[in-house]
Amino acid sequence: MTQNFRDADSGDGFLYHYTSIDTARDYILKDNRLLLNSLHKANDPKDCKTWFLSAYTNDHERYGLKHGLRAAEELKKVVRVTCFTQDQLQENPPSKIILDINRCGFNNPQMWHYYGKANTGVCLVFDKKELLARFSEQYGGNALSGPIKYIDRSLGHSNAIPQYQYFPERYDEIGSLNYCKEHMMQPSNAELMLFQKSTPWNCENEFRLVTFSDKADAIYLNFESSLKAVCFGSFACIDDIEAVKAYKSDAHYRGLTLGKIFWRNASPFYVEGYHNIKRRILSITDFN
Repeated sequence: MTQNFRDADSGDGFLYHYTSIDTARDYILKDNRLLLNSLHKANDPKDCKTWFLSAYTNDHERYGLKHGLRAAEELKKVVRVTCFTQDQLQENPPSKIILDINRCGFNNPQMWHYYGKANTGVCLVFDKKELLARFSEQYGGNALSGPIKYIDRSLGHSNAIPQYQYFPERYDEIGSLNYCKEHMMQPSNAELMLFQKSTPWNCENEFRLVTFSDKADAIYLNFESSLKAVCFGSFACIDDIEAVKAYKSDAHYRGLTLGKIFWRNASPFYVEGYHNIKRRILSITDFN
């Protein structure tokens, strides 16, 4: 089925964020922003667990295990992330225009189940180039972004590599926030510690935005007009679709496309446009 929202592509494709209808309606769309959450709240143990850091120092009496554990806990707290999935681009020929719905970022059954509240939620479709520009504007030199690599590592490897070493004197001198920025702005450190996950997660095809903050309050990414479409899960009801449609009068959401996943037997298909979606839902549910 036609995906007209792709006509709004500014040149680098789209990023997809799955969430519940309540979160989308009452927070994300209402406030025009995405939460940048603590990495401690991620679902992969590799992300959410506290790092085990080795002190690179001659003063081991002063900087023992307790200092390293406390530093690791404080460093992990300042890392803030928001996550997306991507299209699975075909290599032959390479193209952003995905005609195979099974390769589309908004049609990932596992993402719908775990993040889209069992197919009743939404997938928010962002213009990638525009969204990254907003992120850079708001967080400047503290903005990191990139795709996740899926790699499994042995315990011996994790104990030996320099990314998990830290300089305790420098840490005490500049504090957790500045030390984390300094450490993670080295590409090899960020790649291993922030942009890798275990291989069982590779179905998510994740793209991640990362920044740093020691504020007690939540921080957000104001995405402005980079949201181009809202795709509803296959079990979303017409009332939820109408609630989201009401936001189209907002200046940020003019031209916003509404779409929905449907299934016929073993095959998914995509319907675009409020009236087309409503007509399709009613044709399925009205048997009188």
